[in-house]
Amino acid sequence: MSLKGIVGVVAGTALIVALGVGVDACAHLNYSNGTRAGRINKFSSKGYIFKTYEGTLSLEGQALKEWNFSVDRKGVNGESLEDLAQEIQTALDSGKQVRVSYVQPFKKLWPWEGSTEYSIVEIEPMIKEIEEK
Repeated sequence: MSLKGIVGVVAGTALIVALGVGVDACAHLNYSNGTRAGRINKFSSKGYIFKTYEGTLSLEGQALKEWNFSVDRKGVNGESLEDLAQEIQTALDSGKQVRVSYVQPFKKLWPWEGSTEYSIVEIEPMIKEIEEK
């Protein structure tokens, strides 16, 4: 193979890699983020090859309104996937109201990112203090 051919192959490969990295980076830009409150009423691990955590949150104050979510592989506080999954399972078992922080990426490209639009990055119990007078 000539020098021109080798340069062409290397340039073509570099272009394809750069495009792939660019598309992946753009897809992971967050379209939105926010918080929602409710009770976890379903939580499971799904998938044949790529296991993801998926669940449903019953939204408070909205009759029969459910919100589907996936678990982000990296929490905003650096907690592990397993720690975040355990916190969600604990919230499901307790039946208590929680607040979840989520991100909505522009597009999920890979099967290990979950099957819903939203990814939970943090969960915390909602503490309601009742003052007695």
